[in-house]
Amino acid sequence: MGAINWRSWATLAAHQPNLYGDLAMWDSYAFGHYELFCRELWDILDYAGDSKVLFGTDNPIFNTVQPTKNWIKLIKDLPVNAPQGIIFNEEEVNGILGGNAAAILRLNSKNE
Repeated sequence: MGAINWRSWATLAAHQPNLYGDLAMWDSYAFGHYELFCRELWDILDYAGDSKVLFGTDNPIFNTVQPTKNWIKLIKDLPVNAPQGIIFNEEEVNGILGGNAAAILRLNSKNE
C-alpha cells in the first residue's frame, strides 16, 4: 500500500473483500516519523479494516539500517507507545504480525 499512497489502496480495500496490503515501505517512515505513522496506520485500520493489513518489510535493504526485530517490536509496542489520542489494541497488532495472513491462508482453521 506504499507509505504515501495508502489512501487509494484503503479506498479500494474497503470495498474489495480480497484486497490486502502490507507494511513494506512503512518501516523507515515509522522510525523517522513515528507519530505520523501511528496516525496514518490508525486511519488505515479504521477505513480499510484491521483484517486487511499485513506485516511486511523492505528487506534485505532496510535491515542494514534498522534490524527487522526492531520493526516487529515497534508494531508490538503500538498499544503502549502510540501517541495520545491514538489507540491500538492487541487484536489489531496480532493481526498485523501474522494473524491476518494466517486467516487469509486458512492456517487457523481446523476444519479445512
